[in-house]
Amino acid sequence: MGEKMEVMEVQRGVVLRTIEDLKEVSKYFAASGLMPKGLEKPEAVFVAIQMGLEIGLGPMQAVQNVAVINGRPSVWGDAALALIQGSGYLEDFDEQITGSIKGNDLKATCTARRKGRPKPVVREFSLEDAKLAGLFGKTGPWSQYPKRMMQMRARSWALRDLFPDVLKGVRIAEEAQDMPVDAEWEPAEPVSTEALAEPVISEDDLLEDLTTAVRDVLKEDVEQAAVKEYAELCAENAGATMTKLLEQALANVDGFASSFLAHRTKAAKDEQGDGELPLKGKKEK
Repeated sequence: MGEKMEVMEVQRGVVLRTIEDLKEVSKYFAASGLMPKGLEKPEAVFVAIQMGLEIGLGPMQAVQNVAVINGRPSVWGDAALALIQGSGYLEDFDEQITGSIKGNDLKATCTARRKGRPKPVVREFSLEDAKLAGLFGKTGPWSQYPKRMMQMRARSWALRDLFPDVLKGVRIAEEAQDMPVDAEWEPAEPVSTEALAEPVISEDDLLEDLTTAVRDVLKEDVEQAAVKEYAELCAENAGATMTKLLEQALANVDGFASSFLAHRTKAAKDEQGDGELPLKGKKEK
């Protein structure tokens, strides 16, 4: 790094001016043995620092607050809030935990208001949502600190919905670590439609949007009836309403599409010799 790296005595530490600077710093960070899990290799450190720089984090802030989960970089909830507070766009912010586990009415609520906008964004995550998503009682933080995890989920939705320009589409780590990584999709991101300022979308519109999204993911003309049939099966298995299931599927369309494809493939194997895949959309000529 030597001659190529310019070191300035400013509050934010060293200044990286070239890609070679970033490569060299990444090597030193990785060799230090102080990097969090998932950032042991220089290449991983490189990506974490670069992502941090793009959203406003310095090198050391980035490696401490960027988490690589299932191959996707994300930021911890406290770092996301710090970025938004530092952006100057936040007018007001409030988090509340109400109810109790014993009373089966525990709920986390996050309210955020952006400067220049009259209405705040309110997002909630309840004990019912956690149970529906299969999170409550899950080994790890959900068993040890359920209130904190519910708080982070409500915060994630509020901040990502209100400040996408600040977060650049980056997910919150506490949410990302609960997302399924295989084809066995389960509802993972319940959406509180009561909290939305816009009118509630009809079930038919949700189904149409989900079908379009699944087509985009699978790159084929899947029939809406096939998506509806599989969504109804998921809703029945999860004990959820069709509307809520569709909202959850849209929130994690990649996972839903993968599970839909796996279900269709399994159904085809179960009906060998039939010549046509059950639930498969026919491509238009």
